[in-house]
Amino acid sequence: MGKLTARHFIFFIIAAISTSLVNYTSLFIKIGGRDTWIFTIISGIIFFFVTSFIFSVISKIEYYDFKETCYIVLGKPLGNIYILIFSLTLVLMCIESASVSSSSINVNIFAQSPIWYCLLFFIITVFLIGKNRFNSILIICIVCVSIVLAINLLLALLNIRYIDYTLLLPIFKDRRISEYILCALTQLGSLSSLAIVLPILPRIDDKKNLKKISINTILLTSIFCALCVVILISTLGSLRSANVFYPQFVQTQRIYFGGFVENGNVFVMISSTLSWVVKYLITIFSLYTIWKDRVKYKRNFIALISVIVYAFSYLAAKNAYTLFILLRYYQYILLIVLFICPIIIYTLAYFKRQKFKYLK
Repeated sequence: MGKLTARHFIFFIIAAISTSLVNYTSLFIKIGGRDTWIFTIISGIIFFFVTSFIFSVISKIEYYDFKETCYIVLGKPLGNIYILIFSLTLVLMCIESASVSSSSINVNIFAQSPIWYCLLFFIITVFLIGKNRFNSILIICIVCVSIVLAINLLLALLNIRYIDYTLLLPIFKDRRISEYILCALTQLGSLSSLAIVLPILPRIDDKKNLKKISINTILLTSIFCALCVVILISTLGSLRSANVFYPQFVQTQRIYFGGFVENGNVFVMISSTLSWVVKYLITIFSLYTIWKDRVKYKRNFIALISVIVYAFSYLAAKNAYTLFILLRYYQYILLIVLFICPIIIYTLAYFKRQKFKYLK
């Protein structure tokens, strides 16, 4: 069985947390307007403290198997129901990765290419990578996340000259309180994608460093997400950012650098595609980890999921308007299944910590 270190785990956390919030920011700006950045910070703070609590509990009980933790805390019948719902949510996350990646390319780069064609390239790529051993997936994730971070840093530096912070003001003017609450909740739902890494925890070798490294990475990634939202609104404005599907592509069209770089669309396409590939790989591997005791052939399992994902992704992504409506409801599903439920599970685990010590 392939292993990974707590430092390798950093790349999994970054990909899980940031991919959705960074790539379809317009979904959240549509709800929160120019004040979205404030609620990105607020939701990031809430998320940081909640995940700090969860990792503290995991470290305290020293029990890293997520599936078994659910069985111990909830009991076998209720635990099976939650694991099934959790698994279906992971399938939805695979559909999100495939559909948003293909839709963004279709809308912004290859408008003449049919969506099924873009999807085919994505699904075949992730299938060929996903069927391999864990070490191959780990290497791909590390390389891709490193490239994505480098591209985002480069784009941030190139966008500095176009930033106008007056576009962030005035605050709390053009939205109702209910919309602000929904903006924070949808962003919490997006951030809660971190839960896809929970089934992978047993593979980590140096678990004594897991809590510290994970909490620090979550904090830095939350700050990164907030900065992305701030830079987007302060370059495009909230109205423009909310009314395009993938505002990063529009944002980088203004970039000009010394006659060498005339726009950053290619950079955004590479960053976006690699981000979704990594998130898909982590998700599909977590799904396989949960059910590996019942799956005889990994290749067949990955192939079956790929076919299901392709079919539903095509239905979701063939119309970008429909896709973004679905994505909004999808955030609420994530909020309940991957945020609220893990809080309940690990709170109960904390009170049952003596039982975990006995089982260990």
